[in-house]
Amino acid sequence: MRMPVFLLTLGGLAVAATAFHVVGNSILVAKPQASDELVLEVPSLDELEQADVEDGPVEPTMIRPVAPDILDATPIDPTVLERIEEREPLSPLGRATRPSDLPPTKTVLYRPVVTAAGSFEAQGHKIVLQGVEVTSPDAQCGDGEAQWHCGVYARTAFRTWLRGRALGCTVRPVPVKETVVTDCSLGRQDPAQWLVEQGWAKATPGGPYAALGASAEKERRGLFGPAPDATLPSQPAPAGIAPSGD
Repeated sequence: MRMPVFLLTLGGLAVAATAFHVVGNSILVAKPQASDELVLEVPSLDELEQADVEDGPVEPTMIRPVAPDILDATPIDPTVLERIEEREPLSPLGRATRPSDLPPTKTVLYRPVVTAAGSFEAQGHKIVLQGVEVTSPDAQCGDGEAQWHCGVYARTAFRTWLRGRALGCTVRPVPVKETVVTDCSLGRQDPAQWLVEQGWAKATPGGPYAALGASAEKERRGLFGPAPDATLPSQPAPAGIAPSGD
């Protein structure tokens, strides 16, 4: 007896679903006609608009302010605002090189590619920094077993310091085929001075960085010191694994 009762209930639900349809806030009622077909009475657009007018506009939901004494925006009078000078950068390299910051004789060269410690290429220009002797990437330092590839280290150090940032150099607007020896600047820093101070390039004899070069040599920095320690620190064996013996 349960199966007929279930089928009867299912049929009643199907009839109810067919008889009632919801459109917006209105319910469409299927009225029986003389025939067996069901005809839906759909309200017109004017009737729906009239219903909205009678119901009234929907009031917006008010949001309660939380801690208005702390989070409320204080009204500011634009007439009392005063423009002040920009603050100084947090480091000497904090401010990028801009055309307006350079003397008229200097040109900004973007995306420089370091070819050696003391030389680079940018926008068709081949530049050698004035006042330094370029350290060739093939240069070797030290004697005997202590000999090391200082030229590669020097080039890497210059690349790491420069990081592809724009340089201001005294060059012609149109690049020439020859390598140009000139002075350049990175913000307020002198790249040639940095190379000599760190010992990654030698100062030209009698040049403006000769004293800095002598100091770097005396303190054995860069090219004048031993090879940098490139060995990895020893790692302890994982727990439960005994170190292998000879």
